[in-house]
Amino acid sequence: MSFLLEVIASSCEDALEAEQGGAGRVELCISLQQGGLTPPLAMVEEVVARLTIPCRAMICENPSYLTPDSAELNKLITLTKEISALPIDGIVIGFATPEGQLDLKTLETLADAAPATRITFHRIFETFTDPFSVLKQLKSFQQIDRILLCRAIWNRLAIAASPVRLIAGGGLREEDFRYLLQNTTIREFHTGRAVRDDGKADGKVQALLVRRLIEAIQA
Repeated sequence: MSFLLEVIASSCEDALEAEQGGAGRVELCISLQQGGLTPPLAMVEEVVARLTIPCRAMICENPSYLTPDSAELNKLITLTKEISALPIDGIVIGFATPEGQLDLKTLETLADAAPATRITFHRIFETFTDPFSVLKQLKSFQQIDRILLCRAIWNRLAIAASPVRLIAGGGLREEDFRYLLQNTTIREFHTGRAVRDDGKADGKVQALLVRRLIEAIQA
């Protein structure tokens, strides 16, 4: 069964190693230890110039993923416009209010800043207490074509999410990949530490580890 492996890259070297190992897409961000923050524009430019597989870039300046203040929001708008002007596959965003609700206003603002750019809504999704309500709101955005989420709600959302694609992440093990391929419609997987030196967030992506993971999934 076919699938796509998305690898988190924190540098151009990471991205090229991911591609060499057989990854189907790269999510570009820095500060993986903090959950991922916006990569420098120069890094994004280099990656999209050298990579032949799709790349999506994180747009986030605060690891809390909470509603930004006006100054932070203005910076996010600028970053969104700059990165979306590049030949990139899409951006990765997602924000919550301090009360734990979807920050719809910030999402709308950034989507409007890049109206032709596809969007992955990232793992803040799994913190919402009513994922089906949030899913309904997200599906109202034509730009949002993917949602990244952890194992706790895979089965509950796999059918309801259509036509939005779900990306399974959250420390996937080999048995998780096989379970998803055999029992759900999810065919896109997200990994970071599993393909890095010593499984560390600050380790470098290794093509050999990417290749081994893909082979293990296919076994």
